[in-house]
Amino acid sequence: MIVDGQKTNMNDSHDLPESTASAEQVPAEGAAGPARVVWANVLHDRAHLSESRRDATLALEQAGRTGAIVADVALAMTELVVNALTHGTASTVEVTVSTTHRREEIILVVRHEDGGSDHLTDPPQMAAPGQLHGRGRAIVAAIADQFDTVRHGEREVEHTARFVI
Repeated sequence: MIVDGQKTNMNDSHDLPESTASAEQVPAEGAAGPARVVWANVLHDRAHLSESRRDATLALEQAGRTGAIVADVALAMTELVVNALTHGTASTVEVTVSTTHRREEIILVVRHEDGGSDHLTDPPQMAAPGQLHGRGRAIVAAIADQFDTVRHGEREVEHTARFVI
């Protein structure tokens, strides 16, 4: 895991590969300037999701973020990771949580492989009553100040949710 650009010791099953363990990995530029990674992880399954959610929450609190916005980031992270592991084709999901230089926003980025579903880049819509699936991206869009999904190539999908403080 990366906290404030420093790799910390964790169970190898959810450490970032050494090649990505760098504060240079900045997911996006916010209106407040370059983003600083406060937490990142690679998830292989749902087994470590609650631990990862807790670790991301603690990292945000250590970076001076508290309250409802941190809970919203944790909820968005959960929804996007569960969707990626349930509906995506990859065995790993990369998650990065950043704050902007002046700490005016929190940026959540979730990357994963997908089998090419075109609907992922459509605007999120809430599922019809009675449907068992189809609410995750709509929930994230409802709680984030900005939410985008882009496809890089045929298989890689990147979800970015911005939360203004």
